[in-house]
Formats: sequence, C-alpha cells, structure tokens
Amino acid sequence: MKISKSLFLAFAGLGLFACSNEDVTTENGIPSGKGAVTVQLINPGVSTRTVQDPTTGDNTVSITGDITVSLYEKTNLTAASQVIRIPAASLETTTVLKFWNVTEPGKITVSINNGQSSYESVELSSLQDILPANIPAYGETTKFILTDETGSPIIANDNDAESGGNKQEQGANEGDQNKVYQLYNAKVTMAIPVARLEVSGITHKSHPQQEGGKDVCEYKTLTIKGVYMDNLYTKGGAYQENKTQVGEDGFYMSVFANGTELADYCWKKKVADDDLYLGTGEDAILKDEITTGDAVGENFLASGVVWPKPVLEGDPETSKAKVFAYNVYPASNVAEDDNNLPKFKIYFDSSESQDETKPLPAPRYAMITKYWNSDHTAEIKAFEPGKIYRITSAELKDGNIIGDEGGNTLYGVEVTVKEAVWTPVNITADWAE
Repeated sequence: MKISKSLFLAFAGLGLFACSNEDVTTENGIPSGKGAVTVQLINPGVSTRTVQDPTTGDNTVSITGDITVSLYEKTNLTAASQVIRIPAASLETTTVLKFWNVTEPGKITVSINNGQSSYESVELSSLQDILPANIPAYGETTKFILTDETGSPIIANDNDAESGGNKQEQGANEGDQNKVYQLYNAKVTMAIPVARLEVSGITHKSHPQQEGGKDVCEYKTLTIKGVYMDNLYTKGGAYQENKTQVGEDGFYMSVFANGTELADYCWKKKVADDDLYLGTGEDAILKDEITTGDAVGENFLASGVVWPKPVLEGDPETSKAKVFAYNVYPASNVAEDDNNLPKFKIYFDSSESQDETKPLPAPRYAMITKYWNSDHTAEIKAFEPGKIYRITSAELKDGNIIGDEGGNTLYGVEVTVKEAVWTPVNITADWAE
C-alpha cells in the first residue's frame, strides 16, 4: 500500500463522518438520537542493531501491521466506546470504516504498530530494532462537522463477525440497516515520530591528486572498528494535529513535536586521564561494531572494499547490500546557527603513519559536518519525521580522518543525502577534514 506522495511524509489520512438515528424521526425524515461515524483511510506509507537491508525506491515505503481505529464518545474521552482493527495491507485509498450507534462523537484515534500520542517519555534506544515497515504511527482528531449526507449500516460487514462481510463496520445491531444516519465529517492525519538515517558506500579514497599525481596515502595501516551516532535527542515529542494543509482533499500534515534532551555521545566514555578513548559525552547508545572475519578484516585501506560490507547469501558469488541504519528523533525548524542534526561518526581503533616524523596515533575519527540534498544545491538543516535520509556514497580522503572525536579541528565531510516518505531522501554529506 502506498500513500499519496503529495503529503510529503508517511501518514494515514482519514475522512470521518457521524450521524443521528433513533426510532423517532425529524421533519426531514431522518431519525434523531444515536448516530454513526464513517472513517475513510489512506494507508500510511513510510516507508537496527546490526547492519540492515536498505530501503529502495524514491517513492513511499509502506507500513505493515494492523491499524486500530478507536472512537470515543464526547462524554468519555479516556475509554474508547468502539474499536475497529484491520490489516493495513487490506486497505485501499477508497476504504471506508464505519461506526454505528454513536451518541455524540468526541474523538477518533488511529494507531499502527502501537503508535502513541506522545514519545516524550520514550527512550530513543527503544526504537532501534524497528524496521521501516514496522515503524509506529499515530493520528487523532476531536474536530467533527455535521453534514447533510446520510447512510445505513450493512450488518454482515461488522468487524466482530466471525465470517462474511468486509469487517469494516462496527456497532450496528440487527434492524439498524433499516435506519438512516446523518453524517458528521472529520479528518485525521497520522504521523511518524522519527526520521531514519541510512548510510552505505563508505570507502577509502586513493590520492592521485597528491604530490604531482602520485598515489600517496598518509596511512601505513588503518583499522575501522565501528560507526556511531552523536548529538541525539534521547526523548521524542507529542503528536500535533493539523499543522499544515496540503492537497486538494484538504488533509493536513500533522507532525510530532521536536525531540527533547539533546545529548552528546562518544564511542566509549573516557574514565581516566590516560584512557585511550578521547571522546566526550556518554557511551554511544546507537552504534554498530565492525567485526568481519574475512581475509581483509577491518583494514580500511584495502582496495575495492565498501563499508558496510555486503553479506553473502546462498551462492558464494551472491552478496546482498547492507546499510548502517538509525531511527532518530527529529529537530525541525532549527535556527540557522543551531547544530541540532544527528552526527554520524566512524571510529578507527588503530593506525600507523607512512611518515614516522608525522605520527597519526589512534584512535582516529571521521564525522559528517553537513548534509546536502542529492544535487548538492541546498543544505539540509533539519531531519523531518517520517522521512528516510539515505547516504549511498561516502568516499573518505586521508584529511577526513582526524584525531579529535569532537571535531574541534574543524575538519569534516559534507555528504549528499537522498530522501526516501517513509518519504525516501537521497542526500550527500560534508565530512570533517
């Protein structure tokens, strides 16, 4: 299932309707009293501790799982009066879910993969083993507009029925099919609480441009130990309904608020003055340690090697590409002088210089300093929730590999990023140098 790309992030839009009905009729012939709510869903499209399979394509990445649509009466907004659960894969853009015998609709919530209204107390580390297709999403509304539209239930379609029907209705009783319901109209937009960064294609660059065209490398040996994320929001934000209206259908781009509790992380926290590890901050909560076991090992200077290495599957000649992948809480709408984007860093645990007079002691680091759009014309200032940011090529020169984990020498690498809704976004990056 795919979401409309014009919505720019992965969500489900829902057109909702409710009505009045009882045995007593009004002057226009429509029963009054209890009513119904009709929910039109657009399936959310959004589309990690070990390297992951990369997301593919430039369009949306679909979420799988059961969608839970809950109706709350206005007199009790804490306990749902009716619930419909339906697999996301069974929904089309024209699918309509219906709640009957509603007294007064007060709120609709929609959730997939246990999506919730707030991530303010949810630790970022708890969201790392979730793949794009299983990411949580959530939406809600308390806004209902009475219309002149009417409808009647189909009993065989009740969501609780063991057989028959399409399972897309709830709350009707035998005999209600003979009643007419006036409808309320409302709309819900689902949102995803995180953005996703995927990095692949990391290689060491040869140096034909150095010393009159000679291929000269500053390093005699250089061993890659792993990658990790720094500058992270450890807690998420709350769902915010209807921030920006998009599209002719009038749906709104609802979002989760910015993350909170920005924190610094390093490969391993320094605990003594003579400690080998020179990082600042706490031990990284998002990291991938590299252990290969093949002939090349973790030799970053090996010719033709790309990190993360492809994984062999089945036939020895068959390999499958992998990515370093992390779900991160976003920092949207940051000021120009803010630096709230997550920082992807590479950790090298051993090194030896070609020139004994110019030592290059371990540990060494490489880190992204800026992210750019795919054609490198616009810098990315914020990672937006519901988007996948892909770095598919990162060629590191010797000058990008530095001895200061904090980047205080102002060396960095700028990479180009391609967005993927969750929305995919291919990007590039600037690396420290």
